[in-house]
Amino acid sequence: DGIGYVDGYTLNQFSMDEYEGKLRITTTSGWWGEDINNRLFVLDENMEILSVLENLGHEGERIQSTRFVGEYAYVVTFRQTDPFYVINISDPENPFIDGELEIPGFSSYLQPLGENYMLGIGFNADNEGRVNGLKVSIYDISVKQNPSVFDEVIFEYDDMGYAWSSATYNHKDLLVSLSKGLIAL
Repeated sequence: DGIGYVDGYTLNQFSMDEYEGKLRITTTSGWWGEDINNRLFVLDENMEILSVLENLGHEGERIQSTRFVGEYAYVVTFRQTDPFYVINISDPENPFIDGELEIPGFSSYLQPLGENYMLGIGFNADNEGRVNGLKVSIYDISVKQNPSVFDEVIFEYDDMGYAWSSATYNHKDLLVSLSKGLIAL
């Protein structure tokens, strides 16, 4: 019933979510260095901005993936390392970063695996931010203030040549069967 405006651009369909009458959206604005600003906006039913959490990530990083699950948003930014953020939005007017995990590389796709785990598909990177392999990670998000890597598999370019999967940008190219213990991409 209204039109709302926020700064920046979204990454993909997972950058927006409606929950309990509120629109949550992550955006990136700017193109280089200090001009980049990653934000999480919460809008009310009239499309008015209730709150904004700004400057997610380190200088020069862009949002690489977002996933909203209930009262939480999971956001990954990247330039050299992967800050994986757990953002508490239980109070839509006062969102805050509840937990953070920094690891090499980044997840370009996130998918919940039950309540306590998040699957991340993306790329590993060295300390300079150079991508050096395809990475499949499972994050333990059971303690929101202290997310951790439960397990990961890295298909390093040095070991097998260039490794790639369309599942890094197309979630339809991913099969997850928890009952069979299967992740296929």
